[in-house]
Amino acid sequence: QEIKIKKSWIQIGASILGIIIIFYLFSSFQLNNQQNKKYTIQIYASEGLKFDGSIGGGGNSRTIEGVGKGQYTPIEYEVTGWPAVAVIQKKDRLGGLVVIIKNSKGEVLNQQSTSAEYGIVTVSSG
Repeated sequence: QEIKIKKSWIQIGASILGIIIIFYLFSSFQLNNQQNKKYTIQIYASEGLKFDGSIGGGGNSRTIEGVGKGQYTPIEYEVTGWPAVAVIQKKDRLGGLVVIIKNSKGEVLNQQSTSAEYGIVTVSSG
């Protein structure tokens, strides 16, 4: 009977170990899948409006600066990794700024705008 009990504990231990390994592999796959997600950040700014800010994904970021091309012509940036974030500020008093973040399918995930003097817009992938 002692041998059966030891065998049962070994089977339970092996089952638990198997579940832990499966959970770890699934978590790693999910994390890698999130880190490889691609996003597009579009910035629409009034023609001549200067802006700067920070964009990034997956905990990495870079600074950007630019000049608006008008309300119908976006300036686009690609970022990889979840969550994707953009924090953009107008460098002028006048003009409008719209920042949109899209997933790899082109679906809008978040959109914010400002016309405030030296206004700031923040968007994220969620």
